[in-house]
Amino acid sequence: WSGRSWGLDQALKRLIAQGSIESPIVVLIDNVAEEFGPFGLVRRRHLEYGDTPFGDSYLQFICEELKPHVDKQFRTLTGPQHTASMGSSMAGLCSFLAMWKRPNVFGNCACLSPVFQAPLIL
Repeated sequence: WSGRSWGLDQALKRLIAQGSIESPIVVLIDNVAEEFGPFGLVRRRHLEYGDTPFGDSYLQFICEELKPHVDKQFRTLTGPQHTASMGSSMAGLCSFLAMWKRPNVFGNCACLSPVFQAPLIL
């Protein structure tokens, strides 16, 4: 993490106050501490979040475990037209892949400065 905020909370408050959007449920997924990542002390984010078996496992976790848990705990609108993914850099690529590979779950994505380069996306 760069230590800089996207300002998402301020942007959402402003859009809600303007009546441009309804109040969303926002789920933020924290990064894993480096020593606990699947590759030990050397991070390989392109493997974790890219179009790889590890990236597929991460997406599977989000779609088959995390999202159903959120849907069960909160009053959500569950369809893909109400579900978006958002990320920057490698997480921007991951957000795109989430919508691309799981259109039954994600209907929208926001990719902020994504990493679209071969061979990260096949």
